[in-house]
Amino acid sequence: MNKRRTSTIPTPSPNNNTITMPSSSSKRKSGLLKFASRNKGGGSTNNNNNNNVTSRPLASRLLENKGGYSAIYTPVKKLGNKFNGGEDDSAVKTPSADAAAAAVMVTPATVATGGGVVSTPPNKVSDLPPPPSCQQLSFNEEEEAVKVCVRIRPLLTNNNSGNEEPPRAWTTSPTDDNTIIKLHSTTQQPQKKSWDSFPTSTTTYKFDQVYGEKSTTQQIYNNVISDIIHSVCTQGRNGTVFTYGQTSTGKTYTMHGILVAAGRDLFRYCEDNERRVGEDFMRRVTFDDEVDFDVKSASLSSSVLTTIHVSCMELYNEELYDLLSSNTTSSSSLAINEDRRGNVNIPNLTEWKVTNINELLKVIEIAEEKKTTGSTAMNERSSRSHTIFRIRYEVKKEEDEKENVGGVGRGSSKKVVTTTSTLNLVDLAGSESVRLTGAKGVRQKEGGRINQSLLTLSRVLEKLGNKEYSSGGGHINYRDSKLTRILKPSLSGNARMGAICCISPAVQYSEETKSTLDFATRTMLVTTNAKSNEVVEHDDALVAEFEKEMERIKLETVQAEEHRVQMEKSLHEAQDEIKSLKLQLQRERKAAEKEKEDIMWELMSTTRRSKELEDNMQTTLRATELNKQAMELVRRQAKELEKENQEFETKVKELFRRNRQLEESNRDLKQNMQVTTTATVLNKQGMEVLTKQVKDLQKENDTYRVQVEDLTIRNEGLMGINNELKQNLQNNVSATTLNRQANESIRMQVKELEKKNGAYVVQVGTLNRRNKELENNADIASETMSKLQYTVNELNIQNQQLGRRLEMYTNNSKQSQENASEQKRSFEGKVHQMMGRIREEVEELSLSPKVSFD
Repeated sequence: MNKRRTSTIPTPSPNNNTITMPSSSSKRKSGLLKFASRNKGGGSTNNNNNNNVTSRPLASRLLENKGGYSAIYTPVKKLGNKFNGGEDDSAVKTPSADAAAAAVMVTPATVATGGGVVSTPPNKVSDLPPPPSCQQLSFNEEEEAVKVCVRIRPLLTNNNSGNEEPPRAWTTSPTDDNTIIKLHSTTQQPQKKSWDSFPTSTTTYKFDQVYGEKSTTQQIYNNVISDIIHSVCTQGRNGTVFTYGQTSTGKTYTMHGILVAAGRDLFRYCEDNERRVGEDFMRRVTFDDEVDFDVKSASLSSSVLTTIHVSCMELYNEELYDLLSSNTTSSSSLAINEDRRGNVNIPNLTEWKVTNINELLKVIEIAEEKKTTGSTAMNERSSRSHTIFRIRYEVKKEEDEKENVGGVGRGSSKKVVTTTSTLNLVDLAGSESVRLTGAKGVRQKEGGRINQSLLTLSRVLEKLGNKEYSSGGGHINYRDSKLTRILKPSLSGNARMGAICCISPAVQYSEETKSTLDFATRTMLVTTNAKSNEVVEHDDALVAEFEKEMERIKLETVQAEEHRVQMEKSLHEAQDEIKSLKLQLQRERKAAEKEKEDIMWELMSTTRRSKELEDNMQTTLRATELNKQAMELVRRQAKELEKENQEFETKVKELFRRNRQLEESNRDLKQNMQVTTTATVLNKQGMEVLTKQVKDLQKENDTYRVQVEDLTIRNEGLMGINNELKQNLQNNVSATTLNRQANESIRMQVKELEKKNGAYVVQVGTLNRRNKELENNADIASETMSKLQYTVNELNIQNQQLGRRLEMYTNNSKQSQENASEQKRSFEGKVHQMMGRIREEVEELSLSPKVSFD
């Protein structure tokens, strides 16, 4: 393993993979083997189709092995794997000698003999060599640095200059293939076969591996990734590999090739596990010294079961989606949970079990079809999300342990060893610049989310690489992004990690390339300490654990039952209280509604009566005003009549006076006529005149008499009208007084009704508030009842689960007890020694770390 230590080392040779930054003093320590350098001249030279984007799935395109980025798995020939004179028929040769040299496997025997090939049969299963694509390296549980390599994609042809190669800003060093340097200017380009005029630069970067434009994905896998796959499959350690870089630099292409190659190796390890069990069985049959060896029992003495489960998810706009879900109607995002031990779980994530490479390729194709892509100015099929392909590799071995009592084999006990490891292959979306991609609207929003999550990942790696910060207990906020939350178990150290940073050497992307190289430099400072996820179980220990678990489950069942009974009682009480509250609420609501209706009816009646009284009062006031006007008119008419009556009485008196005068004159004339008869004749003419005057006076007197009678009649009529008007006036005054009293009484009643109405309004408000309080109490009681019902349902479900677990443990306990009784009958003399040894093993197992990654 490579391990970084703080020390100063000389500049490495061109083929040395132990590298350092020019300004850093960190160093990596080599393991038992150093990888050979990549083949400078290897790989395909046909680069015309490297940058073409097609609509076909990557799986079908890669299997054709066309172009410079070849991802077809080509296992190397195995050395030191001869058993009984035979050789592995499935081994093929690699394309180049350097790649074959990089894949030479070293067993403990070859190390002891200086690297020679050992042809003697191995003594135990662990001596068998690993699959052809991996190196057998010793692994100690100590810190190691993250493996970081850089891949340079080929330059695109400049359309404006025909086939002329566009200018470069970055290239590899002429003296060290694993060093990248920056050119001073675009005019100072290196000659193809001469480095005399090569421009110098102070900007240099040095990495574990740097792969040029003609490199293949298989070379990257063999030199960097295969060792991580080896640890995942044989040592039970977790692994994480991710690609990082600017958009349109070949990250998805590279990760797909690694995924296919890793899948092939995983299934080769599965086949190798089965082969090792068979070879172990044959070796035991051949070399066992016991005479009464039972072939049937030997064939059943050990077994191995290897399973591979895969899942795939994408992080799009900070929302996590399942790419393997069969539910096409629902697109809800997944939640991320974290337990107390720091394990990250993703509930409801679909996990498929695959049994061969074809099924795995089919799963890859399904995930690629569902992942989110979009077109930008730089890439026609740009990944708009981070894709995480997770592989869970589980190996379960069941073996018989031989036990000796007094040096004599007395029997065996079963031992089950379960190893579970997780491999994360992460295809990060490319960092984007709006000035280059021309993104707008949705694409701009997607690019912003991508850049934000990548920035959070960069900050986390920077803090992890700062040993003073991380060892000093500094807080690393993984929760700033869902990407870092998912990768937290790996970033925090419990995984072997590899990073592939893809760059473009073009001038127009110089700043983006420098940012990627800075990220790779920070990643090189991060160290991890992956531990084996192995659990060993023994039958006797399992029986004791089962019994203890059964007692615990029984106790939990009793407690759950008591809690359920108590909760049901509380639920019934709450239901009764809710019913009582509902009835009380209904009664009070009905009473309030009835009282409200009565109040409203009385209020309406009072309002109607008040309106009628107001109308009557207005009518009375109008009548009183008319009466006043009529009385005033009557007074004026009475005054005029009195005046006319006085004038008439004066005229009548004058007429009576003249009448008396005429009568007196008439008597005087008659006397004078008797005295002066003689004079009558003489005065006959005068008499006639006087007679005429008398007649005229009588006529005038008659006329005056008629006028006096008419005036008397009119006076009597006027006096009657006057008396009637006086009576009406008195009546009107009395009615006005009564109306005023009635109006005052009405006003008093209106005021009382208004006061009573205000009290009714206050009472109605109080009743409404009480009604709302009762409704709130009913809602709270209903919610409490729902929670209690939910709790009771949960307790019933837990009770059922505990019952099933109890039944399962009971069955397992019965079977284990039967096996234990058989073992006790066959091993009566060794019980005490075996129990003591088992206790020691259980204590050791309780002290050993158990790390899991979900």
